[in-house]
Amino acid sequence: RYLVGCINEIGAKQKADNVSGLLGEYSLKAYYESRSPKLPQGFLLRIGIDDFKDVNESHGNEYGDYILRRTAQCIEENIGPEQSLFHIVSDEFAVVDFCGGSVQEAEKLFHEIKKSIYAFIEQNQYKAVYTVSGGIVENGAVDNSFENAMKLSEFALSQAKERGKNNCYVFREKEYEDYLKNRTLLRQLHHAVKHDFEGFEAYFQPLVNAANGELTGAETLLRFHSPEGGMISPGEFIPILEKSGLIIPVGRWVLRQALDACREWQKILPEFTVNVNLSYVQVLKSRVLTDVRRIVDEFGVKPSSVCIELTESGYLEENERFDKDWNGLKEYGVLLALDDFGTGYSNLRCLSDLKPAYIKIDRSFTLKALKREYEYRLLNHIVEMSHSLGLHVCVEGIETEGELTKAKQTEPDYIQGYLFGKPCSRAEFTQKFFARQVG
Repeated sequence: RYLVGCINEIGAKQKADNVSGLLGEYSLKAYYESRSPKLPQGFLLRIGIDDFKDVNESHGNEYGDYILRRTAQCIEENIGPEQSLFHIVSDEFAVVDFCGGSVQEAEKLFHEIKKSIYAFIEQNQYKAVYTVSGGIVENGAVDNSFENAMKLSEFALSQAKERGKNNCYVFREKEYEDYLKNRTLLRQLHHAVKHDFEGFEAYFQPLVNAANGELTGAETLLRFHSPEGGMISPGEFIPILEKSGLIIPVGRWVLRQALDACREWQKILPEFTVNVNLSYVQVLKSRVLTDVRRIVDEFGVKPSSVCIELTESGYLEENERFDKDWNGLKEYGVLLALDDFGTGYSNLRCLSDLKPAYIKIDRSFTLKALKREYEYRLLNHIVEMSHSLGLHVCVEGIETEGELTKAKQTEPDYIQGYLFGKPCSRAEFTQKFFARQVG
């Protein structure tokens, strides 16, 4: 006598969503196309539930659907009669204003929606506590096509989530261009890694003995030549390498380049050493200890010919895997240095936990110390403390004779800076520092 079920649209794009009862993405597209080619002034506010999968995993999909419905209701309670609400995908909604709404009004609307959600969570006795993020795109600021609106609003929402969630982000064309530029650079880096590290080059900067100014080693620095944009700043491409994981194969390549050069230069200066920077990502996501030992053995140099530099900012918390690899490298005989000392917030803890062979005073701190008495006294105490612990100290960023004279008065062990040489290619380094010995 009774038939229980639901009716679904088959053979066509689904116009409405069964969970929230709202019109879906197909209807949103039709709504946009009905107003093209020139959209009225207004905005698109894309709202996403933060970490919605946690709700489903904790309470089940049925309860997750309930949260979607109630979130939709919270949004509907706040939008005006001239605005339309759509459930576009999974845990995301879109509020469309084609009636002159401003970005400021969109931001205000988002915060009112947040208040309604907080009220619902409280009424629900905090069974599920969640937040929402929002991305705002102003009509007319960019191409008005539906596809572009979806693309840009997705970017805006992802930016809001990356910047801490529970807030909204207003689309900015310059930041989007930077995002596209980084995506292009990522493709180029992938291509380079797949094609025998094409475009990468190892540069070297001299390290000298502070007492007599004699060359003792070199820091290895990574450079990348884009096939389209020439030389790319390390500040641009290294974070992309780390985020993508490409820093792991590239890090191995850099170490090989450094040791190959070291082996050549040790024929002239037997105690010459090379420093290689290590990313915290490499430690956590690859077999660093195994890789370093294998590559050092491959080139037949002494482990003490290699100094691994870890940036202080990279070491943020204790990690059993990291400690094991770090201590394993020390036992193997590789020298370890704490780079960028003086820029982080946990210097003393780093010294206590890592017990490096030496520290490198960051250039930014060096400049302050050479100009201001307070920081200069700090630098003196740092050097004294390090020496009392059996650590060596390298002062970075020395560019003039005056800076060198003042820095040497603190009695560091090593000096690095443009005064002795800028980073350069292996061939140029050989020509500048070893040509006479070879001759």
